[in-house]
Amino acid sequence: MDRLVVKARQALRSGDPGRAAALASESLRRDARSGAAWSVAADALAAVLRQAGLLGHGYAPGSVPPRVLRESPSAPALAELAGELQRALHALVGLGEAAAARRIFELGAALCDLDLVRAPAGGSPTGRVVSILCCDRADLLARTIRDLTASDLPPSDLVLFDDASTDPRVAQILASEAFGRHRVHVLRNRGFRTRCWGGNQNAVLDYAERFLGGFEELILLDSDMALAPDWWSAQRRVAEALAPLELPEGRLGGVTAFHAARSHPAVRTVDAGGVRARIKRSVGGCLLAVDRATYREVLGPFDHLADWGWCLRLRLARRFVAATVPSRAQHLGRESLLFHAVSDSAPDFEA
Repeated sequence: MDRLVVKARQALRSGDPGRAAALASESLRRDARSGAAWSVAADALAAVLRQAGLLGHGYAPGSVPPRVLRESPSAPALAELAGELQRALHALVGLGEAAAARRIFELGAALCDLDLVRAPAGGSPTGRVVSILCCDRADLLARTIRDLTASDLPPSDLVLFDDASTDPRVAQILASEAFGRHRVHVLRNRGFRTRCWGGNQNAVLDYAERFLGGFEELILLDSDMALAPDWWSAQRRVAEALAPLELPEGRLGGVTAFHAARSHPAVRTVDAGGVRARIKRSVGGCLLAVDRATYREVLGPFDHLADWGWCLRLRLARRFVAATVPSRAQHLGRESLLFHAVSDSAPDFEA
């Protein structure tokens, strides 16, 4: 075992979790796929949070900021671990370290200092929630919002989660009046940036349930998507055509206007009442719409597997995802929020 990991465990046993976190971070700089290092990092993180009285701290707007963490001697190590949280989850799952992955995922919320910085002045929730996670990349975010507001999406509640962006243009975009007819809610993480896709998505889901009375339609949308003007109506036509049907793959679980040809290939193409759609057993969360019943009965909050966890739950429930034909969206970013290169493209849509 790595000597740094051994020293980190010794520091934990001697009651110095801050040093343990620093040693774990140093070990991970050498080998980011070390399951043992991530396991001790999870234990160190839990101990630091327990000492600070923040182990139960969650994604609640208006909650007490974890300033003690940012001002503690272990803050640099914690910031480094937080910044690698999503990579850690991918590495641990790939290594079969599921217990450590779950522990890291559950502790990620305590690294955030969440604040509700924008909410509608009045009116009632629309019943349609669009979740957009962003972190810097202001130009791509502006393009996505421009396409979204120019499209045929009916009035919706747009809930944007800003994961500690350092680009001041992001705050300017989120404070602007460029959202047209939509109701805008902005949650900002002022604490340690985690880029934890599943955890941040859960913050939006929790906010929608607690403060918007839930939703009838939930749309997950990445902040680096190009959208055709008719993307929403194209999705609705597919949903209305396939929802009543029982196919060999099961029943409809969700719809998307984006066909990720390489990472989420289609099983086959169907024609239902003149509406063509690609049947997919898995789909990424860059653009995905589900209804309330599917969320409540099948999906629920994200876990350490993020959108892959949702795909697994859909398959176990014999539900499939249908993609519009042709694609009505495109991934623009060279890298996604999950730190992997976006190699997929929509073969029949040009941004």
